[in-house]
Amino acid sequence: MYVTDADGVYPPVVRMDNGDGYVPQNGNPGNIVYAVFDAIMPYTKNKDIFLSPGDPKAIHWSESPNNTSTITGGLSGGAWVSANKIQYASFGPNFRLFEDTMVKLPYLIPHPVRSEGGLPEPAATTMFYDARFLPAGQPNKDLTTAQWDAEVARNPAAAAYRQPMVPFSRWNFPGTPRYSGVLVVNFADGHASAVKGNAGLPGVAPEGAATDVRVYNYPYDLNGIPGVVAEDRG
Repeated sequence: MYVTDADGVYPPVVRMDNGDGYVPQNGNPGNIVYAVFDAIMPYTKNKDIFLSPGDPKAIHWSESPNNTSTITGGLSGGAWVSANKIQYASFGPNFRLFEDTMVKLPYLIPHPVRSEGGLPEPAATTMFYDARFLPAGQPNKDLTTAQWDAEVARNPAAAAYRQPMVPFSRWNFPGTPRYSGVLVVNFADGHASAVKGNAGLPGVAPEGAATDVRVYNYPYDLNGIPGVVAEDRG
C-alpha cells in the first residue's frame, strides 16, 4: 500500500531528521529516526505487527533520547528517537530492497531508493524476515564454529554476519530461526513463507565480477535482490 501511494518507490531503511545522514553518535542526542517501520505505520496503524511471538524484543528500537544504554544493546551507541515511538521490533528489513539511502555511516555511499519496477522477481525478493539485532563486535552463535568456517570459505562476505564490526548495517540484523529451525519471511509481492534451514531461498545475482552468486544464505543473510544485487555493496 505504501509503495502504491509512493509511485512505486520503496522507503529507505532509515533517515534522520537532522539531515546530515549519520546514525546517532555518543554526544549527539535527540535525533529522530524515520525508519521503514515509521513509513508504513499509517498503513499498519499497529506497532504490534512488527513483533514476533517467538521473540517480541529481538530488536530494541529505543524511544528514549537519554537512555544510551538501550542503544548499546539496541542500535548504534547514541541517542535514538523513533518518530512513532516504536520501542521493539522482531523483523529485519532487506537492506538492498529498502536501501540505507539516508545513512552515511559507515560507508559514505548514497544508495538510491528502489522501485517495484526494478525487481525482476518480486515473489522471490525478501522484504522482512525474522531477525534480531547483533551489536558490533558480538559473535553470531546461530551457527557452530565449523559451520561458520565453511560459510566464510564458500562466501567471504559471511564473515561480516559472523561478527559485525560496524554499528548499523545489514550485518547487524542477521536472519534468526525462531521456530525449530524455521524462519518466517515476508516477500516483496506480499506473501509470507516459513523457510526451513535445509530449503533456503532461491535466487542469484551479480556480486562484483561474478554474475551468478547466491543472493540469500540461510539463515543469516536475507539481503539482496535476485537478478539485481547480492553482497557487493556496503
